[in-house]
Amino acid sequence: MINLFLKSFLFIFSFFIINETYNKNPPNIIFYLSDDKDQIDHNVYGNNLVPSNPINRLAAQGMTFENAYTTQAICAPSRSQIYTGLYPIKNGCYANHLPVKKNTVDVNDYLQSFGYEVVLAGKSHVNPSSVFNWSKYFKNEGKLLPMSKIKNYIKNAKKPYCLFIASDYPHGPFPTRTELKDSDIYDNPYSKKYRLNNEKGYYQNIIDDNNQLADILDFIEINGKDKNTLFIYASDGGLRGKWSVDEVGLKIPLIIRWPKVVKAGSKNSDLINLVDILPTIIESTGNKIPKSLDGYSFLSSLKGANNKRKFTYGISTRQNVRNAKVFPSRSIRDGKYKYIVNYNSYDIYKKNLDLLTENNVYTKEMEHDACGVGLIASTEGKKSREVVEYGIEALKAVWHRGAVDADGKTGDGAGIHLEIPKDFFIEKIEVTGHIHDGSDICVGMIFLPRNDYASQESCKTIVESELTKNNFSIYG
Repeated sequence: MINLFLKSFLFIFSFFIINETYNKNPPNIIFYLSDDKDQIDHNVYGNNLVPSNPINRLAAQGMTFENAYTTQAICAPSRSQIYTGLYPIKNGCYANHLPVKKNTVDVNDYLQSFGYEVVLAGKSHVNPSSVFNWSKYFKNEGKLLPMSKIKNYIKNAKKPYCLFIASDYPHGPFPTRTELKDSDIYDNPYSKKYRLNNEKGYYQNIIDDNNQLADILDFIEINGKDKNTLFIYASDGGLRGKWSVDEVGLKIPLIIRWPKVVKAGSKNSDLINLVDILPTIIESTGNKIPKSLDGYSFLSSLKGANNKRKFTYGISTRQNVRNAKVFPSRSIRDGKYKYIVNYNSYDIYKKNLDLLTENNVYTKEMEHDACGVGLIASTEGKKSREVVEYGIEALKAVWHRGAVDADGKTGDGAGIHLEIPKDFFIEKIEVTGHIHDGSDICVGMIFLPRNDYASQESCKTIVESELTKNNFSIYG
């Protein structure tokens, strides 16, 4: 009993000492983000052939996380999680190149209010700038990081800072000529199903990425900037599973070095999600984590304890993406099991409508308020506006309507859709630069053959004529 009391006292005492230290000497934070790099393609994660020297160095000095995930294995949605602490569905960037919602609170808002400068160097791929109001932004120089600007900033910073260094490597294009041989390429467990077209070029881009990372690590150590710096290394998602909810896409490398806080050479098997990065950063500065964030701080994991996360989620929205499957996917996993749902809009839409009609929850008149894929029901089985409102919110997570291919014969049988929830889409229309005129809104999704331009024009003409004939306005 005395032993237990003593341990508890020491833990509480050390907590206050560490917290006081954070407040008096807040850490600088550097987050190095690689682009399209599989977790397995590091020595510390199993690939013993891929060059990994700077990552090995970080792992020897910090903590390697074995079960870190992004929610969406694609550039913009993945980055939006890091910067907002919100899942892509909630922040609005649930498909590549979409902006986050214009009222989103981001890392700049939080950390700048704590006295930090928040700097982005390299690849951006997040919008709008009214949300991501960086203290400074250093653009890439071609495909390379703006290294001189990064070094100059680190050396001369007057305030505590959070510096995001977003590499454009190993993202393609991949060089066709390298000195690498076939024997240099690791035959990993994903190789047969997810074979890359140019693995040697991919490895060469990894080498180029390594060189940039090593340069930064050398610089901060030579200039004595490493002692009070929380350094995070990660990737935005795996290349072989890009766009999907497969493990090879969602599972990412994550290594964190923080002298005097993180045990050197340690490993951690806790579930971590990219939405957990922001709350962890906030807590590491000695500040309170906002309840509005989806993520959990894993500062406790960095100190050797367990974190709060029991599940991690995955989404895939691939409509209008090159060579993509029609249906969206969702996944959930814990430390042992993973469950994946692949939605087919026509089948699920029809099944749900039949189910709702049978239970007297759905009527045809309600469709313009609650169209889409998803089950709308009340706990008491009664129709109400509240049922529709909850349903619309739920549909934001799985929303997908069908499409008709340009030949008019294939596809999942939907194509042109009439009224949809107006409030939900007016904001999206305004983002494109259009002003909604108060008329009905509809969404059409058409999959066009990439090389058959005659069919593309024919399909476009048919759809636009049909919409215009029915008094609908067409937004971009």
